[in-house]
Amino acid sequence: MIMIAMKAHALKMATFLVLSLLLLQCRHQVNGESQKEKDRGSIYETKIEPDPLPPVDVAISGEYLKAFSVAYEAFRNDVEIPEQKRKLENYRIEFRQKGDAYLMLFSAKRLPSESDIVGGESELGKDVLYRVSKRDYRMLGRNFFK
Repeated sequence: MIMIAMKAHALKMATFLVLSLLLLQCRHQVNGESQKEKDRGSIYETKIEPDPLPPVDVAISGEYLKAFSVAYEAFRNDVEIPEQKRKLENYRIEFRQKGDAYLMLFSAKRLPSESDIVGGESELGKDVLYRVSKRDYRMLGRNFFK
């Protein structure tokens, strides 16, 4: 009977020893992984990298660009604007909203000799305002300036 009790106690001790060794092994693995993460940086750390791109010059919403594409198509095909004055690079474009319309003002750049001209037309282009519907992006109208 004593022998059975000793065998049971030995079995319990062996089980305890095996479980202790397993726990130590798990602890070692967890600590080892934590050290590796420390070496390469935690996945929970937020590193703010400098923006590789230059600063933003202009940000334009998709709605404005969609309305602009309608206005630009009208501008390119407008027979009241001479072809040589339909070069987009000769304009400054202003974007506005009024009621149910997007407004795009194509303001012609001025040559240095034309600095006293306030509106209307220059050698480079013709000032024109396009109105485009916010609802369905159709052309509502255009106005020239004098």
